[in-house]
Amino acid sequence: MGLSAAFVEPLESTSIHLIQSGITRLMALLPDRTFSQVEIEKYNRLMIEEIEHVRDFVILHYHATRRDDFEFWNHCRTMPLPDSLASRIALWREKGRVFPTQHSLFSDKSWIAVLLGQGIVPRRADPLVAMLPVEETTRFLAHLRTTIARAAEAMPSHADYLARNCAAPAG
Repeated sequence: MGLSAAFVEPLESTSIHLIQSGITRLMALLPDRTFSQVEIEKYNRLMIEEIEHVRDFVILHYHATRRDDFEFWNHCRTMPLPDSLASRIALWREKGRVFPTQHSLFSDKSWIAVLLGQGIVPRRADPLVAMLPVEETTRFLAHLRTTIARAAEAMPSHADYLARNCAAPAG
């Protein structure tokens, strides 16, 4: 359990989550000393799925990089992908679809943020988008834009925040 079971890397700092997830599954599947092989196999299968999902999310960051200033980045961008990640990227590239795994650490919003942030853009829109009324969508997006602008205006500047909350003690 924990780092002895899997350590992906510190980019997304998943170690504590995987430990908690392992403990929760251990308590649910193996609550006493009378566990069976089928329970052990289920525990291992669930943990492997979760660790592979974390692995895929982290690899996406490295694979989709545009950096080419060091051989390290060229290697990361061109290394073979796990089938599960290659399939997820291919699905996204078609119509912008992301299907999160049940009990996943990373939500669909996290996947979308990394995919778009790394320049992986769908070829076309999801056909379900065309079913939304244009006027309603336009109103919603305008409301969202206004809400975000108001929230940003209400926030202190970076310098003010640092001065108020992170100033070094006098002395």
